[in-house]
Amino acid sequence: MGFRPFVYRIAHETRISGHVQNNMDGVRIFAEGHVEDVSTFIHRLHNELPPLAKIQSFEQWDSPVKNLTDFTISKSTSQGHSALVIPVDAAVCQDCLTEMKDVNDRRYRYPFINCTNCGPRYTIIRSLPYDRPVTTMKDFPLCSACEAEYSDPMNRRHHAQPIACPACGPSLKYHSMSRTGEGNLENEPALSRTIRDLEEGKTVAIKGLGGFHFACDAKNSQAVRQLRRRKKRPTKPFAVMVNSIDSARQFALVSEEEESLLKSAEAPVVVMQKKERTGLSEAVAPGMTSIGLFLPSTPLHALIMEKFDALVMTSGNLSGEPMFFDEEDVLERGHHLVDSMLFHNRKIARPIDDSVMEVRDGQTHFYRRARGFVPDPIVTPFDVDGIIALGAQLKNTFTFGRGKQLFVGPHNGDLDQLPSANEAKALLKSFRKLTQIEPTDWVMDYHPNYPQRAWLGDTTLPIYYVWHHHAHMVSMMADRKLALDEPVIGVMLDGTGYGHDDTMWGFEWLYGDVGSFERFASIEPLPLPGGDQGTRYPWRQASAWLYLHQTDEADALIQAWFHPAEEERALLQHMVQRDLAMNYVSSAGRLFDCVSAILGVVYEVFEEGEAAIKLSEMVRYSDRFEPFELPSWRMKKDVRVYQTDELIAAVIKAKRNGVDTTKIAGMFHETLARMIAEETLAISTQTGCNAVLFSGGTMHNPYIERRVKAMLNASSLSVLTHRNIPCNDGGISLGQALIASNARLNRSK
Repeated sequence: MGFRPFVYRIAHETRISGHVQNNMDGVRIFAEGHVEDVSTFIHRLHNELPPLAKIQSFEQWDSPVKNLTDFTISKSTSQGHSALVIPVDAAVCQDCLTEMKDVNDRRYRYPFINCTNCGPRYTIIRSLPYDRPVTTMKDFPLCSACEAEYSDPMNRRHHAQPIACPACGPSLKYHSMSRTGEGNLENEPALSRTIRDLEEGKTVAIKGLGGFHFACDAKNSQAVRQLRRRKKRPTKPFAVMVNSIDSARQFALVSEEEESLLKSAEAPVVVMQKKERTGLSEAVAPGMTSIGLFLPSTPLHALIMEKFDALVMTSGNLSGEPMFFDEEDVLERGHHLVDSMLFHNRKIARPIDDSVMEVRDGQTHFYRRARGFVPDPIVTPFDVDGIIALGAQLKNTFTFGRGKQLFVGPHNGDLDQLPSANEAKALLKSFRKLTQIEPTDWVMDYHPNYPQRAWLGDTTLPIYYVWHHHAHMVSMMADRKLALDEPVIGVMLDGTGYGHDDTMWGFEWLYGDVGSFERFASIEPLPLPGGDQGTRYPWRQASAWLYLHQTDEADALIQAWFHPAEEERALLQHMVQRDLAMNYVSSAGRLFDCVSAILGVVYEVFEEGEAAIKLSEMVRYSDRFEPFELPSWRMKKDVRVYQTDELIAAVIKAKRNGVDTTKIAGMFHETLARMIAEETLAISTQTGCNAVLFSGGTMHNPYIERRVKAMLNASSLSVLTHRNIPCNDGGISLGQALIASNARLNRSK
């Protein structure tokens, strides 16, 4: 991030003698000079930081004068207790792009150009402190020209650890997967051949900062459909890389905030409202009114995008498995997924996917927190040292505690697939080595079948178990920097999470703090035939509901709406009537699944949450609808249980009366929003609490968030949603770590 060169420069400009050094405690500066000069030096240190630098904490003390005559950068040491913040990867900066396009520059068209303001960091670091010998750039000794820049304190590349040029740095290679295709090519010919492949409608695996993308022409429907078939990803939207903001405006409505996010050093995928008639293939984001766009984050991608205004640039992986980050792995296991591969010989020390974000009401909202943000720490009010939380099963992350800092790790995907679980274990080990954090306490979800339970073997360390929705609530409290010991109302809406009554929850009103919580309200459990496997078939969930609640007409409606094979229908009926292999879940996700199937939106899902996402897309940018009659509630074991069966029945009646499907979807959303607001107000009145937090994957739903916030804000409640951590299960490990650290603190008293 160029911090030591920055310190060196302002020291010379303010007539300060001394030195600056990296060690495991952080950055140490010895500065001596006239009192006024030292004061100016410290002021500039805080107020003129380089683009990528952040000061997490600052201490100063008096020291005996050494009468030094110069200011130097000392060699880094590995002494001291690890307190270093690991730098994040940053998108290529404008200065480097300008040089790369300058025919007279020695890095003209060099795809690995970088400086202290941009380039790889987290993905190339093998150990700390961060210096070239402990990165994957160790494999590339500097040439004399790069050495001169690296050693020049006034140069933009002074101590830029990934510094390189065509003479001494990484190089490009091209490989065709076809036996009859062109052989191995290098550098400019490799780039040219890749561009030609893309123009011809082929799919190319492209090695980037943290792993491989699979790329194809976003305007070529045949190419996009072929990529879907190969990845076995029939419906989930693809991210699209564009070459400029002007190109982004061709495909989406881009606000000032969204433009700023697209152009930021983090360069995430930004989900925006899709324009009509964009020229993009309909297969890019089928059934969606939104689209995820991002700008090139590396000079290599920038060079490729000179020839295109839009390329599909999706994570390079087999469906349900981790992203490829090694070319040998692509050749061995992924060769059938692509036509060719463009790669380089700079190793990736640890993989990381693209971050995915959205701007709502001028505020950021994470779908996936990854490249550009991980592993920036979150500061906590109490000691979390040695705590390692293992997160949820879906959208898994882990969280490490060091001192009063928590490091939320990268997105690991869904651990129900063995390759993803194995990769997550490997990353956990790698992150422990990098941070030098040794566990003192482990934390995991109460769910008895999560794969993390097998990871710890016969450990003798304490293991803390945390309820899923309590972790959601506390992660939200930490996200918005609330006092963790002050009670809040937490509205938790998601797919499923294990509850303390041994049932699956997912539509919950909680009241509590980091130490404990009460369940105030929920919804009537919905049938889930076949257990967790049943989530793949919303039509089966809807059919089970019909057999339970509309027995006289169930067969006719199921045949008319879902057209199942007779054997399958009869088996499902038998399961419901005999209560065989039936689960019942109070889940927002399953409620959306059921309604999505009834309305003919999604019958079978291929990606987690697909039915709910497609239903919400129908009203994503709508203002408001009239509601159905709000469901009634009844008390059950001191919990208000809303009879959402009444809402499903209203949806069915509207469908049978010929009401427009989009209108029914809107009425369903509005009814839920009003039900949520009404119950939240009731809890506020009952408890006297005005702080309301929303979390869980269903809060990715813009309509629900927008309408509930409007109603509760009008009632003078303080309503908060996630900003810095995903509302989905990617935030669970953060909440787990905080709950466990609080329990550990209380245990020691």
